[in-house]
Amino acid sequence: MKILTINFGGIGDEIFFLPALISLKKEFPNSKITLALEPRSKSVKDLTDVIDDLILVDIKGKNKYFELLKFVFFSW
Repeated sequence: MKILTINFGGIGDEIFFLPALISLKKEFPNSKITLALEPRSKSVKDLTDVIDDLILVDIKGKNKYFELLKFVFFSW
């Protein structure tokens, strides 16, 4: 199973998001977790082994809600 999680924010937001990712991995141990986040926060992957892949989405200075919709509807 593949799970895509999205969390646009700074590194602190990503750190606070880690317990949710850990819970997902415990519930679905054979899953592959991909985290979509801003490039400035990509170092969060170094803090845990539950994140398998990153998708970097540059939304700085843009409307994050519009960029999220654009990402969801046009990136796949």
